[in-house]
Amino acid sequence: MPDPLKGFTPQAIAWDLDGTILDSFNIYMAVNRDVAQTLGLDEPSEELARKNYHGLLGDSIKAAYGDAFGDTDIDEYIRHFLEKQSDHFIEAEQHLLKDAVRLSAQAAAKGIPQVIVTNRDHEGRGHGSPRSIVSNTSLVDHIDEIICGDEGKGFRKPDPAVLGDLLERWQVDPTKLLVIGDQHVDAQFALNLNAKAVIVCRDGPEFMHSHLLDDGWQDHVAVVASLDEVKL
Repeated sequence: MPDPLKGFTPQAIAWDLDGTILDSFNIYMAVNRDVAQTLGLDEPSEELARKNYHGLLGDSIKAAYGDAFGDTDIDEYIRHFLEKQSDHFIEAEQHLLKDAVRLSAQAAAKGIPQVIVTNRDHEGRGHGSPRSIVSNTSLVDHIDEIICGDEGKGFRKPDPAVLGDLLERWQVDPTKLLVIGDQHVDAQFALNLNAKAVIVCRDGPEFMHSHLLDDGWQDHVAVVASLDEVKL
């Protein structure tokens, strides 16, 4: 186990969804291809898309296209995107990342409460809503709470306020929370809580955008190639 988590036993786990539990990038690219065809655009760059697949949906889309996005109206694009994406999530179980499911099952077996905290919205997402994804997959047996991007009372990660009174209700000290994600925003979320984090980089050893984190982040954040490396 990496040093930041040596001797650490979590009292609760806060999961990211996209890229951590759910292999949503391939769905994202498939939907973008559908929308590009509908709007007569060239397909977006996978390289740019992967590099910029974080933050707000509109920002990610524009970054994926780069200059090729041109004068296309982003609101129109997102409307088409949300209309088309729902069908891609009907069989969500096949898009779950197995190492995450295994770790979530281990935590459930140990009685560790788990919450998904995601910046993906619930409203207007159809089958792509985090609540739909959890309720229609094996995650329903492991996850105790879900906080979607539009359910944090105006707050989103990395702001700790997105959790509301959850840790108080669970009687969990924030320093005993383990955040599991795949982006710098998840690591910063943990830092803002003075919690610990695991960041999984399945596509290579580079932890993208780690330079944006607070100094000393390495004392709180373990970077792994697979969640199978994490032992609770």
